Order: sequence, then C-alpha cells, then structure tokens
Amino acid sequence: MARIYRRLERHDEAARLLADARALVQRIEDRFWMEAKGAFAIALDREKRQVDVVASNPGHLLFSRAVINDARAKKVAATLLSSPMWSGWGIRTLAKGQPAYNPLSYHNGTVWPHDNALAAMGMAHYGMTRSAGRVLEGLWAAAQQFRHLRLPELFCGLDRHTGQFPVHYPVACSPQAWASGSLFLLLRACLGLFPDAPRRTLHIASPALPEWLDHLTLSRLRIGAARVTLHFTRDQRGTFVAVGDVEGGPLHVRIDLRR
Repeated sequence: MARIYRRLERHDEAARLLADARALVQRIEDRFWMEAKGAFAIALDREKRQVDVVASNPGHLLFSRAVINDARAKKVAATLLSSPMWSGWGIRTLAKGQPAYNPLSYHNGTVWPHDNALAAMGMAHYGMTRSAGRVLEGLWAAAQQFRHLRLPELFCGLDRHTGQFPVHYPVACSPQAWASGSLFLLLRACLGLFPDAPRRTLHIASPALPEWLDHLTLSRLRIGAARVTLHFTRDQRGTFVAVGDVEGGPLHVRIDLRR
C-alpha cells in the first residue's frame, strides 16, 4: 500500500505505513522465531509464550517478505522442504511428528496447492528459485493423478512412494480458483519473474527450470501495456533466458543469472 501511496504522491502516508511495517516485522523476528526448529512459531499463547508447532504458515512470511534476516529465511525454506514437512507431493500444512499431525485432516497435515505456491514464491523472493522448482515438481507430479490435470483444493499428506499416487481428499473443491492459479505462481517462482508495470520493467532473477524441464517459452507475457516473449533453456551449467519479441511499448528487461 505504501508503494501505491508513493505513486499517488501521498508521501506522508507512505512513510507512515513503511514505518508500521518495519516495526511489525521486527516484532515477528523478536517474538516468534524458534532457532532450534528453524521456523517461526504459529502463535503466542495467553502468557505470550510461543506455540512451537512447525507448520507451513512461515512460508507466508517469506511470501510477504516479512523475514528480514536472510539466514533465517533460508532456514525456513529448509524446514519446509525437510522430511517432516515435505510429503514428496508438496509441503504439508503441519509437520509429521507434531501432536496434532494427521495427513488425512483438513488443516493438520494435508497438502494445499495454493499454500505451496505462496511458500515457493516466498522462496523466490530470497533467491531460492531452485527450492521453488522442487515444489513445482512435486505438485506437477501430483497433478498427473487428477482428472484434467486439475489440482484440487487439497489432498492428503501421506508420503510419496514410487508407483503410488496422492491420496485424494474426498470433499475437496475441484475446480477451485486459488488451486487453479497455483501452478502459474509456482512457474513464476522458479523462473524468478518480478515485473514492475508502472516502471515498464521486468527483473528475471536466478531462473531455475526443474530437472525434468529443459525448454520453456512464455509467449506474449503482459507487463503493463507491453507484451514480451521469453525463451528459457536449461543445461548442465544452469538456466538461461533469451528475450524475444516485445510489443505494445518499451520494456526494460534486467536478467541476473546464478552461476
């Protein structure tokens, strides 16, 4: 919202919101961080003690860029992709081994595609596009097991084993808009796409196609009034991008490749 206020030249309001945001993220760091578990607590109890459950919620902090310490952000990503949280098909809502864990329970161990997409985009905000690609791989493999490749609202969080398929959650909504949109956000995360339409710019930061995908073309991607075609290629050295046609106006494309 502060960025919008700046565009409207309401600078005092923008400054106030930025100050509030900085104070909030510092309180989150001070009160919720659990060093031993590499994650942020899900809540504080009535005595302001941490509820030290390991859940997928810290992935939303990454998405919101609310983790101001890069080292902690990397620890959160590692925790989300560790065996208690990672089912092989995606990130569970609750880690295996927690007292309330149940891979068949709506919120206590199932896999939600939109929840995973937010966490993956959060990883990309901190440069962890390869980790985001791992989440894309898991959910894309899961999508093969659903009708029309349609990811549902959620599915069960049982471990992935060779030759098996994700266990369906019988009353999951399908289609559901945020589940349908999750693959697009996952793709954006692993490609490191950061558009800024008002400034007519596109930043591509550390793109990382997953190992099962060597070539990808995005045709006429819209950024403000402009449309751009991007060609991504992966080899043993990494992922590279070539900018194709640009239509509809000027667009500055900045590419940072990880080496």
